[in-house]
Amino acid sequence: MHKHTELILLTLFLGWTLPSQPAWAQLSDQLNSESVEQLARDARQQGDPIRGAILYPQESLGCVKCHGPGDNRIGPDLTAMSKDRSDEHLVEAVLNPSKLISQGYEATQILTQDGKVFSGRLLSATDQQVILRENSDDQRRRSFDRDQIDQMVTAPKSLMPDKLADQLKNRQQFLDLIGYLMQLRDSAESPTEAGDAKRKDLTPELRGLVLIDRYQCGNCHDNDLVSNQTPADAAPRLSRLSPILDPSHLRRFISDPAREKPGTRMPNLLAGKSTPEQDQIALQITHFLVSKFQRPVTESDVDEAAAERGKRLFHSVGCVACHAPRDSDEQPLLTESSVSLGPLQYSLAGLVEFLEDPLAFRPSGRMPDLKLTHWEAVDLAHYLLSWRGRRPTFDFQPDPQLATSGEQQFQRFNCVACHQEVSPRESSVAKSDTPPLSALRPNRGCLSNSPGPWPTYTLHPSEVDAIRRAMDRFGGGQNLPTETQIQISLEAFRCTACHQRDALGGVPDERADYFQTANPNLGPQGRFPPTLTGVGGKLRRKWMREILVHGRSVRPYVQTRMPRYGTENAEHLVELFQSNDRGPADERTQADDPEQQKALRDAGFQLVSHDGLNCIACHTFQLKPGMTMSALDLTVMHERLKPDWFDRFLRDPKQQNPGTVMPSFWPSGRSVRPAILDGDADRQIAAIWEWMKDGRQARTPRGLVVEPMELLATDEAVMLRRKYPGIGKRGIGVGYPRQINVAFDAEQMRLASMWRGKFVDPAGVFRSQGHGTVRPLGDDRYNFHPGPEIDDAGNPWIADDGRPPKHRFRGYTLDRKRRPTFQYAFEDVLIEDQCVDDVAANSSVPIFRRTITLRSDSGRDGMIFRIAPEQPVDQLGKGNYRIGNSLQVQLLPPHTGSIVMEESRQTIRVPIDLKASRPERIVLEYAWLP
Repeated sequence: MHKHTELILLTLFLGWTLPSQPAWAQLSDQLNSESVEQLARDARQQGDPIRGAILYPQESLGCVKCHGPGDNRIGPDLTAMSKDRSDEHLVEAVLNPSKLISQGYEATQILTQDGKVFSGRLLSATDQQVILRENSDDQRRRSFDRDQIDQMVTAPKSLMPDKLADQLKNRQQFLDLIGYLMQLRDSAESPTEAGDAKRKDLTPELRGLVLIDRYQCGNCHDNDLVSNQTPADAAPRLSRLSPILDPSHLRRFISDPAREKPGTRMPNLLAGKSTPEQDQIALQITHFLVSKFQRPVTESDVDEAAAERGKRLFHSVGCVACHAPRDSDEQPLLTESSVSLGPLQYSLAGLVEFLEDPLAFRPSGRMPDLKLTHWEAVDLAHYLLSWRGRRPTFDFQPDPQLATSGEQQFQRFNCVACHQEVSPRESSVAKSDTPPLSALRPNRGCLSNSPGPWPTYTLHPSEVDAIRRAMDRFGGGQNLPTETQIQISLEAFRCTACHQRDALGGVPDERADYFQTANPNLGPQGRFPPTLTGVGGKLRRKWMREILVHGRSVRPYVQTRMPRYGTENAEHLVELFQSNDRGPADERTQADDPEQQKALRDAGFQLVSHDGLNCIACHTFQLKPGMTMSALDLTVMHERLKPDWFDRFLRDPKQQNPGTVMPSFWPSGRSVRPAILDGDADRQIAAIWEWMKDGRQARTPRGLVVEPMELLATDEAVMLRRKYPGIGKRGIGVGYPRQINVAFDAEQMRLASMWRGKFVDPAGVFRSQGHGTVRPLGDDRYNFHPGPEIDDAGNPWIADDGRPPKHRFRGYTLDRKRRPTFQYAFEDVLIEDQCVDDVAANSSVPIFRRTITLRSDSGRDGMIFRIAPEQPVDQLGKGNYRIGNSLQVQLLPPHTGSIVMEESRQTIRVPIDLKASRPERIVLEYAWLP
């Protein structure tokens, strides 16, 4: 490498960007002026772990973003800290992170051959490949081939930002945070226990049992190996699939399944035939299936916008837990560990139908129901069909003679053994004609991978080995232990792709980036589905059935969805979990006297309130989010949980749920709130449980309902950039001194709403670390439909929740009264949108004036400016309109507009033909009628 290139890289390395600190932040300097020993003593004596636990997940600190379970994160797992880490070490690690760096967590920077720089933590390095956890917002796991790397530098610098304490308000908050870290350390698992929790797979012989079921060997052979409650896998219903598949694809698939769809479980029944015979038999069976189930099909082209939305769905709701994700070039990744999807030669309408109700097509539940809405299924279908190479042809006329021959072939080759619903006739090969599984010779027949008078499977050598081990290990229909049956079911239904039970399964590191959250403050527990370890001792039977059978979920922040498996497929797991995970008997004394119950309930109310244990700071209550995060709703706890598990969880949260950020409120059995119920842990936990019994009717804890706030505009305009109703997170609210207020949508370049009177209540944002929604105050609020106001007249963007592809927001400037001029662009047209408050000429009526200036060096005709209010529009005169009952819009000359209907709503449209290098101005005045 050239010396100057190396120097540049090192310069970049030593000065790489970390979160910027405000100029006035001096808490770190103040704390560093004290001794580490004094800070540690004060944190031990004065720090409040409960308040520290509330600080820990706040986005400004970023603790949960970098620290979490496992050893492959940016920062070390704080729930598995070594107990020999001193109090002083914890203080020093926060104040001066580069002074004490855990081995393996040094900062690494990579310069690639094409000049790109990546910074992060080195996860592994071999002679062939380097894997880096990137120090970025999404912290992606990146792999580099050695020949891609120009230079790699690792230095004794921590990835944890300096002066992190400056994000805290005062010294007491620092002590609280250190106090919580001390509690994490004191309750941490030992390194051995933490290491045992790493992901493991089924033993080969148990995997063999799963494969015997997956390849449906029991349809031709009696499965006399074991007695197992897992419902058998089943072939798809051809009566539902045949009508929506391209007949030419169906013919090729029947002729040679593995060639047409690599990775399929369908065996080749024609491998022993010559190629012409294979083609003829496949043609006959295709005519038979199409003639039996054909229905009219109208094929549609792929919609690119829908496909883009479908791509986001595919990579977020759980599809890629089993199927191969795609890179930016739509090339599949992780194919060896993924379930093959093949060329997907479906009709669009047929694939939508399948995605909406996969259990109707594949009733055995191996493809569960992700509970997609109709429009989600449409978007996902467009994306999946965008992969197919050849366009399917559904113009197929079945020949009756070929169809009759095809039905005979369907019987002859024993297709009915798996597809029983297709033909009422019996199979040509009865199970009595084939040996049971225990009597098979592993080197013959289906397991030989050789063509012959048997189904030919394309099995991986490891699969053959696992099946042979199962045949050697089991026999005589022996009963399997309950835990073993659970493991087999979890693997058969691929539950282990998302969930971990003890050491079995869990999200593998290479797929972890696709598990996302709607609430970053929750950390890993907000991204990943919950553990199944001991779940039968945790959840009540009725609730568990709702989850497994119907896919019920109480974690809306986890974007990966819990699917629906159906009664026949999941009912047995409820019984297995409940019988196997039964916890110790609940020996607590229950309060029977109504007065005692009321006293306990009142104490429980006090404990969950902000002046008690402050549960309400982090937990949702009656669907209202907590101030810090939106953890599980307190009002469904009693309905979900068994009381003995709840008791054990509160006493030691990390023992029951490793990785949780919830603190211990009774460390070493002593209550952190000794003034309530004399600090008696048994009575305090019983009180919380008693309060929870009221469910959604429970008394609202103190601290949930907070006093409203108001942002005032006095002599200058005031601006707040946050999420607004109907806009999203790129909303820009502006309050003007003359009591006129607007919200601009920087995602879609539009005036989204306006109202008069008071400006906004920002409490939902200020009290939730930026994740809440701003509440407009005032009255007479007018909303405008989504979609950019300036667009192509003939082909406008069809509005959805995304960003229009031809528009971009460029920022804004402020005048001396801090009134904004928004800057954005449509194609190569630059637009300035000046928004000021004023008074009408010859009157004192406040008005809102917009001056929209468009510029383009090349010119652009065929544009429109449109106003699309949610309320009705009336024309009062030339260029003068009334929206709803009281909002008047005046379009000043020379521009004129007209009222047109767009998607059953009234819209004011103003044509624009922009000349090259000649600015065009549109001036509008908004005012409220008396």
